[in-house]
Amino acid sequence: MRFSVKRAACSIPAFLSALAIFTSAEAGISCYGGGTLGHSSFSTDASLNVAGVGTVAGIDSLGANGISGGITGGCDWTQGRWLVGAWGDIMWHGSDFEVSSSLIGGSLVELSVDKEWGFGGRAGYFATETTLVYGLIGWSRVEPDDLEIPVLGVSFDTEEADGLVVGGGIEVEVAPQVTLAAEYRFTTLEDNNVGIVPGVNLNLDTDIHTARAVAKYRFDWIR
Repeated sequence: MRFSVKRAACSIPAFLSALAIFTSAEAGISCYGGGTLGHSSFSTDASLNVAGVGTVAGIDSLGANGISGGITGGCDWTQGRWLVGAWGDIMWHGSDFEVSSSLIGGSLVELSVDKEWGFGGRAGYFATETTLVYGLIGWSRVEPDDLEIPVLGVSFDTEEADGLVVGGGIEVEVAPQVTLAAEYRFTTLEDNNVGIVPGVNLNLDTDIHTARAVAKYRFDWIR
C-alpha cells in the first residue's frame, strides 16, 4: 500500500508539469471565409434496371471532368501545434456526362452536374508556425441537372445524392490572417435512381475526385 501511495505522490509533480506546459501553449479560436478553385473528376457506373428482371444493361466508369469553384467558411480551435475545426462550403461544377453514338452522329445521353455543398470537421498539426497539415471528413450533397436523351427529345428528373467526403491538405499562412491551401477530396455518393418509365430505372453510382486551391481570410476571436 505504501509503495502505491508513494508512486502516486511522485507522479503528481510530473502530471502538473505536463499540464502546465500544455495549458501555457498558445491557444485560440478563429473563423474564416474564402474561395476555392480547382478541378473535379467524376466517375459513374450506370445500369438500367427493370422491375422483376434486374439489371439489363450497364456502363462502367462513365466519366466527366471540369473546373470547379466555390466559397468556403468555418471556425478552428488551436492548442499549441494542434488544430480542430468545423467547415462548410459550396462548389459549382462545370462537368458534363455524355454518351455518344457514331450511328446517330450525336449524344445518346447527357447529364450535367450543377453544384455540390457540404459540411464537416477537420483536424491538423502545425509542422511549422505557418504550415498546417490536416485531414477532413464530412457530408456532401450533389445536385445534378435533368438527364437528357437528345435523340428522343426528352428529359428526366434526377434526385439530389448524398455522400461521404474525406480528404486532406496543406495550408500555409502567406500574410497576416491570409492563408493558401492545396487540398484533395474524395466523395462517394449514394446510388441515384432516375425513373425512365414506370418499372424502369437508370441507376447511377458516382465517385468524385477534387483537387483545389483554397484562399482564406481569418478573423481571430480569441487569442
